[in-house]
Amino acid sequence: MNDPKPILKTKSAFQEFIELALSAIVLAFAFGIFLSGGTDSFSHTSKLIEMSLISLLAVSLGFIFHEIGHRFIAKKFGYVATYSMWIPGLLLAIFTSFLSWMFFAPGAVMNLSSGAKSEDYREYVQNHGKISI
Repeated sequence: MNDPKPILKTKSAFQEFIELALSAIVLAFAFGIFLSGGTDSFSHTSKLIEMSLISLLAVSLGFIFHEIGHRFIAKKFGYVATYSMWIPGLLLAIFTSFLSWMFFAPGAVMNLSSGAKSEDYREYVQNHGKISI
């Protein structure tokens, strides 16, 4: 009898792009709220829009490159990797942006391996350590 293997639901590139873009937009909006005064942000809509656009460029661009970096490295070592948006984490980001602190958990790159690690992976871990993966 074969052991059941975990299954990672693969997504189309378009669906993955939409989830990554939505996550980036929500993060930019949350940062916009936070930077324009939290609970007072909607009374200063021009500042909210300005801070959201600046955040879209600064924060969201960094977030996108960060997640694509995870995906790229995972695929380099033979993993199936896809970004998955986490809606409760995005809602938490919006909620906490009204407070004097913020918490972000927009999603993650999910990886699945066949169980066999490539020689490149072993060499990389030996040279750079596991924390760098």
